[in-house]
Amino acid sequence: RVRATQRQRRRKNEIPVVAIVGYTNAGKSTLLNAITGADIPANNRLFDTLDTTTRLLTVSDTLDVVISDTVGFIRKATLEELEYADLLLHVIDASNPEWQEQARIVDDLIRELGAENIPCIRVYNKSDLAFAFQRDKEGDAVSVSAKTGEGLGRLLSAIDKKLDKGTKRVTLHLPYDKTGALDSLYREAKVESVEYGETVDVVAVCTPRIIGQLKDYIEGWTEPKEEWE
Repeated sequence: RVRATQRQRRRKNEIPVVAIVGYTNAGKSTLLNAITGADIPANNRLFDTLDTTTRLLTVSDTLDVVISDTVGFIRKATLEELEYADLLLHVIDASNPEWQEQARIVDDLIRELGAENIPCIRVYNKSDLAFAFQRDKEGDAVSVSAKTGEGLGRLLSAIDKKLDKGTKRVTLHLPYDKTGALDSLYREAKVESVEYGETVDVVAVCTPRIIGQLKDYIEGWTEPKEEWE
């Protein structure tokens, strides 16, 4: 019930959910530790992660996500997380000679769980160990080392690009008779500062919907041009 309530709140706040999936021992917990700074034990043994672990991650200055390290193959829990995911990170141990077979097993499980239509980034981990690692050219793939930190910046950029929903940081100057809009901003945007002067000056990271509603009050706002204009 608690997880369902949390998900409902995340949906309301429009915070995307990213689920880390992958074969046992591919480095999922280590990757989560590396990109969030969370202190989750990452042990080199099978089925170490026996519960999903969820953290808030700031991907860029306009994107926060909820990121979950899913259980290896404990199916019910995996299904529960994948069902609500906006993006999958499929972590592959690039140093394992059997990585292709392991990746295929995970891809099959994703299909079996009905999650094959969720956008997915393949994360080839342990690149520090994979000296002779060869793989096909893939558009949605990033090589990283969760242990050394190599490639994590590229991974965050890839997540940001995949989940780009037109969110922008804007400065609004609200007349005092429009201060009711502050409620909407607190509810549906990420308010960074509010100052009261001749107008109520708000700096907030807003979704396109909120921008559309309040564009008359956005500093320096110009309508984006269509591609054919």
